[in-house]
Amino acid sequence: MPILLTLHETVFWCDTRQEVCPFNRPAATSAHPTLASTTEPAFQPREVTSGSTLADLLLMGEEEFRVKFKGSPVKRAKRRGLLRNVAVALANSDDPAAEQALGQVAASDPQPLVREHATWALRTIRERAEQRSQPRPDTKGGEGVSLQSERQRNRSVQMG
Repeated sequence: MPILLTLHETVFWCDTRQEVCPFNRPAATSAHPTLASTTEPAFQPREVTSGSTLADLLLMGEEEFRVKFKGSPVKRAKRRGLLRNVAVALANSDDPAAEQALGQVAASDPQPLVREHATWALRTIRERAEQRSQPRPDTKGGEGVSLQSERQRNRSVQMG
């Protein structure tokens, strides 16, 4: 599933539509400054999407999904489709709650699609953590450098 890693943390394409829609941005930041943002309730983010973590969404049961996404386009994806996407997003995140939530879902979710993606995401997170902790050979003849310390060095260079 390598292509899934390119999705980053997008769980439903309407997320992207909400971000790029000129009616959902203040006029000052819009590519179309003459268009004002809308106060139309149908176009506002729902509490479940703005107030939940990915781990929260992953642990959502069928009934909770039905209630929280009633009348939403997310219902077309069904719970299994949303949770599949959430598992992929968690594989791409550095969320410390990801492993626990993914482990729980991989072991017990009623949907095979969700269990399979949770298992894949958990394996992906663990493999990435293992790779970070492994020393990489230093091409200049040194003893090696860990991927984690190299990333930290790069961040400090970019920030400072």
